[in-house]
Amino acid sequence: MPVKVKKMSRFEKLNRSNVIFIAINIFAFSAILFMTYVTPLLADDFNYKFMFGSTQRVSSISDIFVSQYHHYFEWGGRSVAHTLVQLFLSLDKWIFNLCNSLVFVFLGVFIYMHINGKSILRDKKNNILMIVIYMLMWLGIPAFSDCVLWLTGSFNYMWMMMIILGFLLPYRFLLTKNFEYNIPLVILIFALGILAGWTNENTGIFSVLGAVAVAIYLLKNNQRVPKWSIAGIIGSCIGYALLVFAPGNYVRASNFNLSLLEKIEKFLIELPNKFSELGNLTIYCLIIMIFVCIALVSNESKRPGMLQIKMCIFWFVAAIFSIGAMVISPYFPERAMFGAAIMVIISVGIMLNYALDNMNKLSEITILVVVLIIGVMSVSVALDNVPQMIKFNSNVKARTQIIIDAKNAGKMDVDVNSVNLDKRSKYIPESVLSSDPEFWVNKVMASYYELNSIKVN
Repeated sequence: MPVKVKKMSRFEKLNRSNVIFIAINIFAFSAILFMTYVTPLLADDFNYKFMFGSTQRVSSISDIFVSQYHHYFEWGGRSVAHTLVQLFLSLDKWIFNLCNSLVFVFLGVFIYMHINGKSILRDKKNNILMIVIYMLMWLGIPAFSDCVLWLTGSFNYMWMMMIILGFLLPYRFLLTKNFEYNIPLVILIFALGILAGWTNENTGIFSVLGAVAVAIYLLKNNQRVPKWSIAGIIGSCIGYALLVFAPGNYVRASNFNLSLLEKIEKFLIELPNKFSELGNLTIYCLIIMIFVCIALVSNESKRPGMLQIKMCIFWFVAAIFSIGAMVISPYFPERAMFGAAIMVIISVGIMLNYALDNMNKLSEITILVVVLIIGVMSVSVALDNVPQMIKFNSNVKARTQIIIDAKNAGKMDVDVNSVNLDKRSKYIPESVLSSDPEFWVNKVMASYYELNSIKVN
């Protein structure tokens, strides 16, 4: 007598999907928690332990606000990021380790919801999409340690991008369902808009442009633009103005004078070069797009809608302009491409999500191969770099102990060994102590440990 196999109910499938989704995010949280733990305080971390432009240590919340007041008028407008930096530097590092790992997960989930257009509190989860997002973040983000693990860098890039995507989520949901908020939430969206605009020069602008683009889309389709969305646009404009018109920006810019023609020339020459620095991410995204093309060809009856295509184009163009905005600036560190990398992931993810929702047998096999390839690369990179991260942490701890022991012995001028590793990579921060005791990092650390000088042998 044949045995009947009981099919899972929709509730059982949904429940299993949720459990897997939670497990994926717990794993991501745990991985980043470990990597944040083994990443020590470095460079600017010591600088921001002091009130800006002073040798006085930050010892209270009021000190932070005074410090940021001077920072705003004398250095730059990233007040949201650097207030958080100084706040968390005044706390035990384990608090930052936990919060930073949560923010990484929030960022991953926000990317997922921008791609999917659905809240994670409803519907069956697309767990393959969530896995691919984390793998692309792990493999594709330039200067990973600087943007995700290093305290000062993570606040300037990862935390700020999380705020921007969080602010834009209601606008993303608005594309598929028009809804109205009550007055308290209108105020909340306005406040979030200010924070989102006041984040980062080359990404904060997209909190404005993203919200405006949604409003234009609604108007063109004869739909009502809710009052809360207008409040958010106004808030983000205010925030971005506070960022870019900070007096400190002009103080710094006075040292770098480029004519308009020179800026255009610099933009045209350096933009392709900078975009090519997203090399690893580009390769993995191309692999994913091959899968998307196979899904399109093998399933002619279903094509992505114009809304999906427009969102895909918006985020890709946003990535280009995010890089372009920094190309004409005097200083363009690799970590400033973090926002562009996230935008590329969203752009490609939108098409991947379409393909995953419309799979046949051929595309199922293809996506399995794609996930296996990227998965193997992710594991390989982890196995190659995690031991080096642990070694880096151990070396920095040993160097710190040398400084402390020398100070306890009465020495005021301390020599330390350089941090020696088998290899360098984007997962390991630069140890920027120099052989020159007058280098700014050396001077900051000497001030922190109350020494005359520190230098590398």
